[in-house]
Amino acid sequence: MKFLLSFFLIVALARSAPLADEPPAVKRNEKALTVEAFDGYVGLLRMFKDMLPGDLVSTVDNLNITQKGEVVSFLSDWFQDRIPKPNSTLEIVDLLKQHLPSVYERINTLNTTFYDKFNGLKPESQALLRQWKVKAVALFGDRPAGESAAQNLQLLRDFAGSIRDVDPAIRDDLRTQFPSAVGLTEGLGFTVFTTMVMVVQKILEAASQPAVLSTVQPAECAIPLD
Repeated sequence: MKFLLSFFLIVALARSAPLADEPPAVKRNEKALTVEAFDGYVGLLRMFKDMLPGDLVSTVDNLNITQKGEVVSFLSDWFQDRIPKPNSTLEIVDLLKQHLPSVYERINTLNTTFYDKFNGLKPESQALLRQWKVKAVALFGDRPAGESAAQNLQLLRDFAGSIRDVDPAIRDDLRTQFPSAVGLTEGLGFTVFTTMVMVVQKILEAASQPAVLSTVQPAECAIPLD
């Protein structure tokens, strides 16, 4: 089970569809994801750092230029279907080690932290999260990364709604281990959650854009060279 829940929820978020149609001019002007653009999007997410898990914020804030480059390359390769989709836990681990070698330990630490907290939940709370893991896995497979985007976005909305509407005893138990995550399903927090999904969607839209090589021909030199 290790790696599965966090990996599939991340993929579900990353493959979300836009919350609203954008003007065609905006879509035409989309460019491939770069480290500079990634930094800009992370800056937008950092606006909500007080509402995000501290260990996640710290991890993102402390990525160096090499690690950011790995993340950008991985996202671009994933969403342009240049990476075979993993079908098992071992394949997921191997994929992360291969494509994110200098970031892998940070991911592993976040994953371990998640399961330490997960194990601190009551059985009924663990059962709820396992139920959503099964749903996330059902939407994931050896398919183009752009497929089923609407279903993945609906999965996230339904997940947030289930936490918001679940039995108060379970919600309070989840809050003991994941206070920031539960906060994102309530009131203003849900508005922030929706905004963050839109920012992440822009990151992945950029990642799906192939880099375009310049086709401009050099101007003819007016000075004889021989």
